[in-house]
Amino acid sequence: MGVAVPRSARPAPALTPPPGYEAAWTDGRLNQDRGKQLLSGALQTSLVWTQTVPRRLIDRRTGADVTSEYHLLVYPYTDYDKQIRDLRGGEKIVVRTRGGERQIVSRDRLGTNAAGQTVLSTKAAPQRSHDASGTEARAYVQVGTYGRDANARRTVTRLRELGLPVSVSRTRLGGQSVQVVLAGPFADRRSTGAALSTVRRAGYSDAFTR
Repeated sequence: MGVAVPRSARPAPALTPPPGYEAAWTDGRLNQDRGKQLLSGALQTSLVWTQTVPRRLIDRRTGADVTSEYHLLVYPYTDYDKQIRDLRGGEKIVVRTRGGERQIVSRDRLGTNAAGQTVLSTKAAPQRSHDASGTEARAYVQVGTYGRDANARRTVTRLRELGLPVSVSRTRLGGQSVQVVLAGPFADRRSTGAALSTVRRAGYSDAFTR
């Protein structure tokens, strides 16, 4: 059985353009080990939450219910590292629904009802806009959060090459200014799902809808 190699384990092969030419890209896309990951990461990216009540965590490779094996994961996350990073950033928080289910949501989805109780908005995350037809664009695909502008620009360029609309916002995470790169907005669930699949196939396995 082969051993999965982290993406950064080996440098990209050294390629020198012939005289009179210059490299078209410098992001390591010709690295033969690009996109490989640790076995633990591969297992987590094969997980998916059901839409049942209560939700169950399913291994898509086998169809097995593995909720008890990943009991620290909270919907909608299927990756421990990303879940930890987002919670540490302070913009997301764990809440418990009336049905007793735990979820991780953006703090700005919390509000107060007429009785003074803290409630969770049923609306999608913010950053809504309207498309040319006037239809409300209801969702985005969050592709990545970057502390370096150059990395954010590369992702924006890649998304545009894929034919996707792109939005970029700047926020603070752990005291650092970062750029959040989003694909979207999309006006319906089908368009959002298709975009998510496209983004993940392009190598952004941590992408998620919002």
